[in-house]
Amino acid sequence: MGSANDRDFDIERASRDASTSAATQLAELGRLQRPEEGLAPSRGYAALLLVTAVVMTAYVTLFLFAYDGFGPGEVNHTYPASMLLLVPVICLAGLSNGARERFGVRVREARTTIGLWVVFLAGFLTLGVLKYVGSGYPDWFNIVVPICVFLLMGARPLWQLLSGGTRANEEWQPAQLAAPARVTTVVIGVVLAALLIASALKLAAAIIGLIVFLAFLAMMVAWRTRFGLPSVGLDWGTRQWGCFIGATAVAFVSSLSVLNGASWGWPLARGAAAIVVLVMVIAAFLPTTVRR
Repeated sequence: MGSANDRDFDIERASRDASTSAATQLAELGRLQRPEEGLAPSRGYAALLLVTAVVMTAYVTLFLFAYDGFGPGEVNHTYPASMLLLVPVICLAGLSNGARERFGVRVREARTTIGLWVVFLAGFLTLGVLKYVGSGYPDWFNIVVPICVFLLMGARPLWQLLSGGTRANEEWQPAQLAAPARVTTVVIGVVLAALLIASALKLAAAIIGLIVFLAFLAMMVAWRTRFGLPSVGLDWGTRQWGCFIGATAVAFVSSLSVLNGASWGWPLARGAAAIVVLVMVIAAFLPTTVRR
């Protein structure tokens, strides 16, 4: 009799535990599937968008001024300088894909916003072509266009941060970067350093072209793997992003010296390359954060 009661009690307790576990799992599933619309944006993601806007504004500014003052077809040092600008931006775009997933962002841009971007990009490319072929355009465009870039990319996240319209209840805990993310983090630094060193060589354009081709090929092959930029962007925390922005700043500033030509040489190239590699190696071994 007692044995039967014990069995009934055990069955009832197991049923309650199973019900509690099922309810917990359903609540967690609901949290994960909860639409982001109507929720305040992540403060971390808003900050990342603002930093991205600053980087892209600097890129557009330097790119437009890179071709300023050269005649039609006169490339000089502009190709090596433009690659020092473009490669970090490509890395930034790939890493940002993973960052959106990290912060649980579902991006749904309005058609008006997409249309404005298409018009702007078409205009930006047109300005670049006009500058290259020597047709020219008013110099004040070199100031207006970067301002438009910042307004398009940075106005909304800046307002969200200043107005307090972001989520403040996100909980993160320390973690170590996964091995594939560490490898790719170091590789990013090595590629940027290789571009910096190559920019000081006599055959800079040819060597840089080869480096960019190989790096782009490797990026496409690894895109959907743990070594790919989106996966690395998912793992990166604030420290890794800070180091990457620092390395990007070194590449951008170096591009100005490359354009000048006379002020750029082997000692500066080696110094800049060493700084970039050191910063990205440090980033690979700094702790990151993951959601609790």
